[in-house]
Amino acid sequence: MVAGPRAIIGALTRPHQESTALSISRIRKTFENKGCQVVLWVIGLLTCVGLLYTGTCAGMSPWSREHQPSGEQTPIAEVSGITVTVGDFDAIQQLVQQNRQQQQPQASSDPAQEFQDAGRALSQVVTDAAIQALAKKKGVEITDDVVTEVMGKQLDSSIQSIRAQLVQQKKLKADASQADFVAAFKKENGGKTPDEIKAQQIENVKQARKDPEQQKGVDSDIRRLAVEMRYVALAQATDDEVKKSYDTFDVKRISFGKPGQDPAEVKKEAEKALAEIKGGLKFDDAIAKYAKGTPTTPMPYPRSFVEGQDSLKFLLSMKAGDVSDVIESNGTTAIFQLVDIKSNVPADFDKNKATYEEQFKTQKGQGEMQKDIQAIFDNNLKWKDDQFKYAFDVYELLTKGPKPGSDFPTQAKELADLGAKLKAKDNSGRLTSLAQYNAFAAYYQSLSPAQQKTAKAEWADMMKEVLDTIESPSVRLQLYDAYVDLGKYEDAGDELLEVAKNNAGTDPASISIHGEIKRRHDDAVKAGKIDKEVLADVQTELDRWDKDRIEDERQKAAEDKANNANSAKVDEELKKLDEPKSGAKSGSSDVDKELDKLDDPDAVKKSGAGDTKEAPQGADTKK
Repeated sequence: MVAGPRAIIGALTRPHQESTALSISRIRKTFENKGCQVVLWVIGLLTCVGLLYTGTCAGMSPWSREHQPSGEQTPIAEVSGITVTVGDFDAIQQLVQQNRQQQQPQASSDPAQEFQDAGRALSQVVTDAAIQALAKKKGVEITDDVVTEVMGKQLDSSIQSIRAQLVQQKKLKADASQADFVAAFKKENGGKTPDEIKAQQIENVKQARKDPEQQKGVDSDIRRLAVEMRYVALAQATDDEVKKSYDTFDVKRISFGKPGQDPAEVKKEAEKALAEIKGGLKFDDAIAKYAKGTPTTPMPYPRSFVEGQDSLKFLLSMKAGDVSDVIESNGTTAIFQLVDIKSNVPADFDKNKATYEEQFKTQKGQGEMQKDIQAIFDNNLKWKDDQFKYAFDVYELLTKGPKPGSDFPTQAKELADLGAKLKAKDNSGRLTSLAQYNAFAAYYQSLSPAQQKTAKAEWADMMKEVLDTIESPSVRLQLYDAYVDLGKYEDAGDELLEVAKNNAGTDPASISIHGEIKRRHDDAVKAGKIDKEVLADVQTELDRWDKDRIEDERQKAAEDKANNANSAKVDEELKKLDEPKSGAKSGSSDVDKELDKLDDPDAVKKSGAGDTKEAPQGADTKK
């Protein structure tokens, strides 16, 4: 299996970590004889994206509805005429989950995390389709020549990053020549030069494209990079634009409103504050009066951030000292003051102007590409499946904020209610359940304490429903808390016992859950509201967990001791093999010589070892 473009580029730019020295002759020769060159900058988890497109089991998709006979080929959306299927979504979903599991191998299951993974995958799969449409429009076709062009440019950039890392690690001088860099690079990469690594990785990608099981994923990566390069090539930049890109907007703001407060009341208060500021009230005094806080240092907003946020673009037309109108965005209401615009042009700008210009054009091209992708979403994204459209809308709310003209709590509640309607129509897939839970959770968290009290019963029902979809100890503990607040002590006891029974691991997450269970158990014993027999059963489970943890630690200690002893023996034996005997050349060993003979047919013949004719059938092979 070869690595996909993302894996290769990511591995190249990943900070180098010192590996355990494998100087033992036998190990070295084994690798060399099998053609397994150890390339430290590239080796790693060589997971090809294309592999994931074959990882979905045929038949029922975990995200398709129960009444569908085969969900993998079911269309979920059409993007500019390009069909996106459940199978396409599943492929990227698996990639997202694998990446998270690698980063958080001991994380417990959670409906918020799982929906975040699903939402990210769903957003990515329709984005890939939009990029495919842009590629068609711009005449980009994936060929070996395009692979060479795209990967060559990306790897050149990665190799330059490696040079910077070597300088940072004191393995290369800052003013080192190209020859010195190549020498340092070879030292870190099994004797391979940057050009050899580059050629090898480009060839790997080309070979991956020949495999039908990998081609789709690899082409998706190459297409994205190729289209981006077309946008960057069209981007224009003047010296003034490049210099302004380093500007910082120093901004102060007054935020209005409390969770659950009527938006109309919030806006009215903001308008009153703005009138007072225009009437002569100093902005810092307005902060103290309306934000109930002490004025702090202005917040620095980079120009690129301001230009990329629709909710902040009004700052671009302001001058230092100006005060904005009342700004309503993403469910918040605020007034801004632009304190200053500072120029932070790099000191070496004139010397490295070409580099800074290229960086600016890259950012500008990427921005234009994102605008065109959003335009496709707005005008040419047609959903074919209600549950996927619903999940996409919830994910968009949670990641980008409410739509213009709406506020966060209102839109979150509307989406939660829509999820209930989808379930009533038998559209109750796993994705709908997770999306509805997250929409309602966002709505509930935006409420004031008094409003949460009123909505707590509905919140408890929502948690109970999602636990039928995914087991989550953290959600079950929250459900216990809600039942206690609602006075449903029998239900509370059942939930506490259930989470105690399910807590079987001794990893950090399970240890934390154990502590949360114990705290609630002890509080419940003092309160005397929950049945004593149920609490006794909970205590039994807590004791069982304590015993299991002690036993696990004992076994781990014994295993570590045995492994350390075995490792010491192996190291000692291997050390003996590497020790040169008297009369042998320095750095050589009998093992090396024997392995060299095996690699040299002529040497084998000279030694007589090559005269090994096959024994006749029935001959005494023991001789």
